[in-house]
Amino acid sequence: MKKSGLWLILLSFLSFSSVFAQKGDAEVRINMRDGSIYNGTVKVMNIELTSDYGKLSIPFADISQIELGIIPEKKNKTKIDFQLKQLLNEEETTRQNAYEELMKMEIGEIYLVEDFISSESYTMVEGIYTADELLSEIMLKYGVKELVPYDMISFGTSFSMGGISSFQNVTLKTEFGMLTIPRNKIETFEVVYVPGENQNNQKNIILQASKHISGNVNGGWLNTGIIVKKGQKIQITARGSITLASLSNAKYTPDGPEGTAKAAYTYEGAYPQYGMVVYKVGEQGSMISAGSKYSGSVKDSGVLYISIYETVYNAANTGTYNVTIKAF
Repeated sequence: MKKSGLWLILLSFLSFSSVFAQKGDAEVRINMRDGSIYNGTVKVMNIELTSDYGKLSIPFADISQIELGIIPEKKNKTKIDFQLKQLLNEEETTRQNAYEELMKMEIGEIYLVEDFISSESYTMVEGIYTADELLSEIMLKYGVKELVPYDMISFGTSFSMGGISSFQNVTLKTEFGMLTIPRNKIETFEVVYVPGENQNNQKNIILQASKHISGNVNGGWLNTGIIVKKGQKIQITARGSITLASLSNAKYTPDGPEGTAKAAYTYEGAYPQYGMVVYKVGEQGSMISAGSKYSGSVKDSGVLYISIYETVYNAANTGTYNVTIKAF
């Protein structure tokens, strides 16, 4: 797709979803590079993203996750390059002194070590206190798994885009008080719930039997883009007909096998039948039966996902369900 075409789709999507105004604090989950996790609330804001497609202002309510890259830093390049060259010295003491100084570098300066190792003039030195050893240890020190110089923002039901974002240090309100968390210590920033001025959010979604099957590990659960809060009421209605090639080409409706009586599912204990519409809150949430008509309160906070229940996925499935979801 041409950049201009994708740009128009993104703008249309963001214009539509920004109808749901944002007020108050948003619930978030912050995954740190050292493996620790913080939960709390932050002030709602828009995130500016500069990418190859131009500049986007993304409403906070549309964001599901931000994977924070590591911004390259070159202000001390001359000094670091000199110390890196000392790691090629045959004298172990010289290498050790340079190594210990280099271990004090900032996270964004790791790129300089990588560039040094990948240069044509670099030769491996035998012994300890080498550039290769330094790269491994400094990445371990900062909890860096991979050097990525840009942020990746996931938003809406299916869009994600990389670029340089306005995301900086986070002031997080927790049950233990206020925390200021430096950007470079954060690996991912997940938006759990964003309050809206209009809580009667409604979306019409199409579930495709050829893709949206709960047993399909590659996109089987459709991200609705609706973020719900624990205790919030939702309504799901669905209609349509599908044929599941995985089940001898039998026909199904949102309530299960064709001919199944419709039921109003209002409790978590209703075990799903094949072909039934199901939902969950969060990627790791428990699957709950919805059928053609569901009304109930969610047990967790997070993004609402829906799918068609079947344990075996077959791309030859046909048909669709038209699903309407309301969150109050």
